[in-house]
Amino acid sequence: MMDGTNAAGLDAAARWFCAGRVPVEIPALDIRRLGTFVALVPSAPSEGLADLAGAAVEALDPFRAPPSEAELARRRKPGLSDRQETMLQRWGYPYLREEFRFHMTLTGRTAEAERVCTALAQHFAPVLPRPFVIESLALMGEDAEGAFHLIHRYPLSG
Repeated sequence: MMDGTNAAGLDAAARWFCAGRVPVEIPALDIRRLGTFVALVPSAPSEGLADLAGAAVEALDPFRAPPSEAELARRRKPGLSDRQETMLQRWGYPYLREEFRFHMTLTGRTAEAERVCTALAQHFAPVLPRPFVIESLALMGEDAEGAFHLIHRYPLSG
């Protein structure tokens, strides 16, 4: 967290932000290979989802500690456009607003992504064609081993 901020302030800001936002509906999800891993992604671009993500970053940015040089180098590794570099410098993340690509990672790196995509598509076939609604945002923490854990879930109640 940024020096001079605390968890209680972040909690209050997240509650305020989510109280003013409405749920976002995605018409459907697809299973896709993203580089070396497999993820669930929206079947079509969602302006509402990109807006929600960008607004959340902007609203909660005062609590974000600046990225380390190692983090900046890792983010730059794939090669960023000028616009992405500007966002990385300003927000600590290069893929916001029109650059944002929502995904829910399903696997780690795999050399068998196509086979895994086929198996997962069959497994998720009953639910993927249905609308997917994001009704809340979650504040997550990361422990010393790098595992994420839920701190709090905030309903989008605007």
